[in-house]
Formats: sequence, C-alpha cells, structure tokens
Amino acid sequence: LHVRGEGQGMAEALAEATARNRALVAEYDYLRTRVDAFRGRNAIRETLPTDEDGRIDFKLALFEAREQLLAMAAEAKVSLPEDLGVSETIGTEERAELRLWQLVATVRLVQLAIDARIAVIDSIESGEPTALDLDQASAQIAVEFPTRMVVRCAFEPLVRLLNRLAREESFYAIRKVRVERMESHGSERLEAELVVGALLVEVNRSMIQPEPPLEEAGDMLRVPAR
Repeated sequence: LHVRGEGQGMAEALAEATARNRALVAEYDYLRTRVDAFRGRNAIRETLPTDEDGRIDFKLALFEAREQLLAMAAEAKVSLPEDLGVSETIGTEERAELRLWQLVATVRLVQLAIDARIAVIDSIESGEPTALDLDQASAQIAVEFPTRMVVRCAFEPLVRLLNRLAREESFYAIRKVRVERMESHGSERLEAELVVGALLVEVNRSMIQPEPPLEEAGDMLRVPAR
C-alpha cells in the first residue's frame, strides 16, 4: 500500500508538472507572437522590388519606401527629414536579411509616427542589430533592430505614438524616452527623443554571421529561400 501511494503521488506530480509546462509553452507562444514586429514576413518580402534572379534591389526598395512615406506625410501634414537613417551602401559581408528587416523596422516606425500625427520628425537613425538568445541549446534567436527618432509635437500625438508602439500588431520595445518642453509656444510644444527596438523572433542564428563573399554583389541583396 505504501508503494502504491508513492506511485500515485509521483503520477500526480508528473501530471501537475506536465500541465505547468503546457501553460508555460502557451504563455511563451503568446508573448513571442505579441512582441514579434515582423509577423507576415513572407508577405513583406513579396512587396519588395527584385530582379529576374530574385535578388532585392535595395537602393530601389529604399527609394520606394521614402516616396511612399513622403506621400503619407504630405497627406497628414507631417514633416519628414531628408534621410531615413538607413544607409544605401551594403557591406560585402553584410547579411541580406539584416538590411532588409532594418529597412522594414524603420519604415513601420515612421508610418506609426505619421498615423499618430506627429508634427515634425527631425531625425531618424538606425542602430546596429542585436542578437538575443532564446535558448543557448537552440539555433533559433531573436534579433532586435533599434531605431532612434527625434520628434517635435504636442503632448497628445506623442501619447498616441507611445500607445501605438505598445500594441500587439505594431509592437516596439521602448528603450528610451526623453521629453523636453520647447521654449517657443504653439502646437509644437515638446521635443522627444525615442529609442525603440523592433524584434524579429525565432530566426536562424546564421543570420548574424558574415555573408559569404560574392563576386559581384553590387547593391542587390539575395534573400535565402525558407
């Protein structure tokens, strides 16, 4: 009877541990989905200009992104800087995936600022992507694409932008917020510096490794098939 009781206790403990594990896996899946700023990434790729070999014309993609943002900003009466903060020069060992998602992260952030009716976007600066380990035993990682943006606006549009950055469908990790009141009064009363990060979750670790040298890469980015 004593042995049977111990066996029953172990079975109950195992069932409890299994249920707890299921709950943790479900919570992880929910959080992973919530913070991933690049859901629908395959559909994003399909919208980018490519040549007959399937390589992304990055300069053209950057030009088209700026033209699209300029049109949106003009309609919303938002002032944009001349530079989107994304270099059009591609390093010979630079991974295509990193540059692609850096551009997407910047474009989406500016779109959110325009939607929030930020009056003036003074400057945009893309930082170096950072790899984040999800599991040391796994080849899967997360990559954060940081962007620094300085804006001038009233209080209400700034709050709208911060709220949009926290939404599941447009999540950016807020790393820094600095707000100062400007000396001049009027509609553009505040200057705010934001540093935010867009997270690309569960990608291969090879993304952050140097690209094998190509004989003629030029400004074309080859995106590996998944």
